[in-house]
Amino acid sequence: MLEKYYVGIRPQTNGFHAVHEEGCPFLPETGKRIFLGRFQNPQDALKESRKHFKRSNICLFCSKEYLPQKNTQQEPVFEISENFISSSRLAVTWESALLCSVN
Repeated sequence: MLEKYYVGIRPQTNGFHAVHEEGCPFLPETGKRIFLGRFQNPQDALKESRKHFKRSNICLFCSKEYLPQKNTQQEPVFEISENFISSSRLAVTWESALLCSVN
């Protein structure tokens, strides 16, 4: 099924313009985005976006099923010190990054 895709006019903090599928909670409001068209997948929308902004990437939230998956089967190892807990093998995912940015 063909979905509508947009690219944000304002770049993200990393300098890239995000390509969003219609319905994404991070889709910029009207006037702050460009309609790219209807596409089968976000990779095709990304190609169209790069005609407008060379530095474009796919939104990690709305197109997560199209992104490569990391193997997160390994158990994290925690180091406990007097003041904090840290992990050298704790998996970092887009969900945890999003949670950190919200908090």
